[in-house]
Amino acid sequence: MSLSAYTAEEVAAAAAVLARQGIDGLELNLSCPNIEGDGHLFAANPRAAAAVTAACRAAVSLPLWCKLSPVAAAPADIAKACEDAGADALIAGNTLPALALGENGAPLLGAGAGGLSGPPRKPVALRHVSEVSRASTLPVIGCGGVATLKDALDHFNVGAKAVAVGSATLSRPTAMVRLIDALADWTLAKQTSGAVVQEGRARLGTPPETTPTTPLTKTPKTPTTPLPTMASTESDHPVARARKALA
Repeated sequence: MSLSAYTAEEVAAAAAVLARQGIDGLELNLSCPNIEGDGHLFAANPRAAAAVTAACRAAVSLPLWCKLSPVAAAPADIAKACEDAGADALIAGNTLPALALGENGAPLLGAGAGGLSGPPRKPVALRHVSEVSRASTLPVIGCGGVATLKDALDHFNVGAKAVAVGSATLSRPTAMVRLIDALADWTLAKQTSGAVVQEGRARLGTPPETTPTTPLTKTPKTPTTPLPTMASTESDHPVARARKALA
């Protein structure tokens, strides 16, 4: 569940209400404006980001994932502040401020400016993931321009532990299912769970993983073999239905 509000107290209060509904975790969207910071983003400075995270940490015991902004002046400081305040993971990051005009010169969006997402944001996202993962020991979820296997691997190479897929699903609703399949095939083909990623992290100066990896054994694929990352093997699960439609 993604959550934001205008003050740290409002975010914490909403988090407490949602926790009673039985959700599994919370994404704190620190990329939204807040009243206490004169309309600036919570993620614009370490103090504001830490205040929201700490308030929610005191209110709930749920996992807290802090969604950071790529336009923050000091992303490393923001990441460390969230970690020290009790975050469990970091999401790097969100859309970029942008403006699109129609043929008549008027903004295409009713509010005027908006957020740029999709493939054009990937280079910025990779820089953001790289800086955040170096500054924090928390898991980092890469977010920005992920549509293909190459996109996901690029995020992993700069330190991401997982990736988020957003805009790609608007043009291809099955994008996430296809990416899961591609990652599974790539991992089996490499016969290792991390050698290529470790090589990329080493080139970037990112601390290598300390946990030894276990080589995977390739097994023949069958139409009935579920992906290891699927939430359920039930035939009526949305991912299972999507995969069946693609077969």
